[in-house]
Amino acid sequence: MNRDFFKRAVPPVILIYRPFSYIRFYVSPEFTKSVSLPIHLSQKGYMAPDFEKLIGECSFATARSSGSGGQKVNKVETKVLLSFDISNSEILSDAQKKVLAEKLRNRISKEGILQLTSETERSQLMNRKAVIRKFENLIERALQPVKKRKSTRPTAASVKKRLERKKQISEKKKNRGGRFEG
Repeated sequence: MNRDFFKRAVPPVILIYRPFSYIRFYVSPEFTKSVSLPIHLSQKGYMAPDFEKLIGECSFATARSSGSGGQKVNKVETKVLLSFDISNSEILSDAQKKVLAEKLRNRISKEGILQLTSETERSQLMNRKAVIRKFENLIERALQPVKKRKSTRPTAASVKKRLERKKQISEKKKNRGGRFEG
């Protein structure tokens, strides 16, 4: 078979990435229709940012830790402070910035900077890894979409059980009437 046959028989499809869970399919110039379909861009069901690039935008500072450390506790700065400016991030989309600002408003300073610390470990390197892990988990949880609750109907058995219980309580209250024959 000739390779040109396949080029003519099937029109080329171009996939263009659209921010925040949309992909637009453009078909060859003969077909000018375009279709937008919502899709899940990751197995988690949302568009996760590239954490390696995000960590590159973070700034780290060290301080003396208040935890354990033995003889070096007052000499070595093992506490690690992570600062991340959400509003000036080049990696996050505007929609992601808005979601983070809303969900993490209690953790963000007035200047719009997210600050995290770690001082649980004895070494600066381990605290740095811990604060990065904490940062990734926080961003990941904040960007996960909230599942909408699906309303379900009660089962027939639960309805029957509820009505029987209502009858029992009703009978109990009827018997409290205080009517004494005497």
